[in-house]
Amino acid sequence: METPYLDFYADQGTNLVSRNIEDKETFFRSRESLYLTLGIPPGLIRGKSVIEFGPGTGHNALYTDWLQPSLYVLVDGGEAILSASKNRLEVDGSNSVERRYIYSLFEDYSSEDKYDLVIAEGCIPNQINPITLFQKLLEFVRPQGVMMFTTVSAASWLSEIIRRLVKNRLVPIDTPFDEQVEYLSPIFNEHFAALSSMGRTGESWILDNLVQPLSLGKLFTIPDAVDNLPDPFEIIATAPRFTLDWTWYKDVDESKEEKNIAFLDAYYRNVINIMDRRSVIPSHDYELGEQIEDLASSTWMNLCLIEQGNSSAWSVVLNNLSELKNCLGKVSPGTAKAIQEAHEWIDHGSVASPLNHFPSWWGRGQQHVSIARTSQ
Repeated sequence: METPYLDFYADQGTNLVSRNIEDKETFFRSRESLYLTLGIPPGLIRGKSVIEFGPGTGHNALYTDWLQPSLYVLVDGGEAILSASKNRLEVDGSNSVERRYIYSLFEDYSSEDKYDLVIAEGCIPNQINPITLFQKLLEFVRPQGVMMFTTVSAASWLSEIIRRLVKNRLVPIDTPFDEQVEYLSPIFNEHFAALSSMGRTGESWILDNLVQPLSLGKLFTIPDAVDNLPDPFEIIATAPRFTLDWTWYKDVDESKEEKNIAFLDAYYRNVINIMDRRSVIPSHDYELGEQIEDLASSTWMNLCLIEQGNSSAWSVVLNNLSELKNCLGKVSPGTAKAIQEAHEWIDHGSVASPLNHFPSWWGRGQQHVSIARTSQ
């Protein structure tokens, strides 16, 4: 069985997880904004211990390193990727940080050490057992420590899922990787133009998100995280933020279960905003959020079946897109029109009319979540 990410990354190189950070000041400012949104004041990292799982080539890690933790441990199962991260930090990182680089699969890594901050960005979703991995990583958070991680739902990823469906209509799945990228790049250039803050090349995005073979991994959503969060942990914040919590600090009698129910209620009432980055609408019905998530999840699962050679899954996908268009028509007409255009493109195998809405539609991708270990 292939290991998600690693086998493909080992074959295709570290450019898949690279970022353009020539303007370091702007890049650091975006990372600072993320930390603040998650309720993690960057200045409090100084002198603390940090462990990061899946640092990639070290672009994001460079910012954390410049916050000057006393100890920074980086764990990755890709030897070449970890080496690239090490090279970046040793050349451009802070001079006052003790660093350790550990080449290991996450599920194989074992240590009794606990850390003030545990980071797991982009490495829990799409694992074979993401919930099991999530619970394992929680063990590295010391009491009163914090963990920052990312989730992905089929709804937040739907625009990319649909682009992958388009790719499967246009290019045979056994086409060599480089030929797929060469063919798809001009087709999606207009789509990338809608992402002014895109930090990587279109070619690397296509290779990573449209061409990389799907593994047996599973998505890992905010509800997955909340439903599997053990008692010592509580949610601090998310990015983007979608909750308005009027719980007063004196209201200590409110149970964790009540807080989580309110948190998930806010999540499902904001699914459209998570699904379409162009959208900032008032909260919608909880039931609509559940319906969208269910249809998006079915679309994701049938995409996986299609790439396994099950051609009958196409009819389910097309039906799901029709239902999504209908349920979004009044609440988010721009998203509905984008889905309609994509539906026609997939159904006909070619663009039958100008694409006025689909190219600019992107979801809010992964969500960052911060949690705290609140007791011994």
